[in-house]
Amino acid sequence: MAGILTAATLALASGAMAQLLNCAEVPQCPIPNTLSQCRVDGRLMTAIGVGNFSSAISQSPLTWTVTYSMALDATAVDERRYYLGYPPELDIQALPSVSSCALFFTGIEAGLSFVKDGDTRQKGPTPGTCDDALGTTCVADLMKQAQGLATSNQDCTTLAQMLQVAPPTSCTGAGNWGNIVAMPLNGSTPVQTTDCHPTSNSTYELASVALFPELFPHDYFNDVTPLMTVFMPSANDTGDTVTSGLSVPEVHLNCMKPLNVVSNYQVVDSGTVPGTEIAMALVFLMVGLQGLSWLA
Repeated sequence: MAGILTAATLALASGAMAQLLNCAEVPQCPIPNTLSQCRVDGRLMTAIGVGNFSSAISQSPLTWTVTYSMALDATAVDERRYYLGYPPELDIQALPSVSSCALFFTGIEAGLSFVKDGDTRQKGPTPGTCDDALGTTCVADLMKQAQGLATSNQDCTTLAQMLQVAPPTSCTGAGNWGNIVAMPLNGSTPVQTTDCHPTSNSTYELASVALFPELFPHDYFNDVTPLMTVFMPSANDTGDTVTSGLSVPEVHLNCMKPLNVVSNYQVVDSGTVPGTEIAMALVFLMVGLQGLSWLA
């Protein structure tokens, strides 16, 4: 058992350090004029971020994709959507021997960044890891805590509440994380994609898991959201553990944000993602008027 736990811990550390990919770094994501033009289920996504992690339930890595959609009129708000990517041979809709969920640390996302004070890099296109956003000690302490709390047949909402009220002291001085939203993964259904398939493997299925609208005016595009994936083996009627390659609870951590695409002449980094040719024209006009040099 100790050997299994050690292997699981190593897998968790690897998952927590995965860096994000932008639209230009995945196989099927069109980028006219440096903006992602990705449609999923008929909705236009102007930026994406893709992370991955390895699990015992799948021989191939699993992925998380966050997409960003701009409000199209004054009555709407910007949105983030989250999709789980998985190989077609993995039936994520029917894992009777595994309880699975995603925990979104939305209460702290507005205070996190991959770019620290004094860093000259721009927030929009800069990828990072949870170590960058939360700190190495916080990540290690949080993973250890979550692994200890995750048990067979644990209710995901209860797990989120237990994590929310008792964060590691290395993670926050505020007394709690703010809101942690638990979303089930069992039963997630694949979405339809056409010209854009925003994940790192073009053969993967994409399941819609969560949608989060902007709740208050701020730089929502650049928020960094810790996303914890939890897989817990269930027990059958005889008390034996029934697994799909899973013998102990697994906890994985990705820190998600949409990423702008950097070209050889422009970085769009205004806190919001322009979604029209007019917005692009304004950027070029400003460059011409101010005499700024082209970005390398």
